[in-house]
Amino acid sequence: MKHPTPSDFIVKVEESHVSVIFKPSNSDYYFGRLVDPEDIARFGPLSSPNVRHGDTGDTGDYPSEEVAQMAHSLAVKADKPIIARENLHLAVRGTYWHGSACLAKTRTPPSLPLRT
Repeated sequence: MKHPTPSDFIVKVEESHVSVIFKPSNSDYYFGRLVDPEDIARFGPLSSPNVRHGDTGDTGDYPSEEVAQMAHSLAVKADKPIIARENLHLAVRGTYWHGSACLAKTRTPPSLPLRT
């Protein structure tokens, strides 16, 4: 039995989701971005994956649970720079947003010193 390594995956970060492709079996793990703050607090920033297996109908010679765990780990790591950018936007604007969609104005913007 083989074990997956990060080099076995291709990670694509999009505005609404992160797609992780497991190259040996051409399996696609699609993680949607959650937008509800309560869901994010409970489950993290990404949804459970939708999985489409390609060539072999499964993960081939690799344990499916290990492949799924590594796909999730890589998706979360790839998504962190975007999450940080969104959190900065929240701190400056006081607005919950996801990608380009504004969800709700929740408070007045914080008083931040402006640098000129």
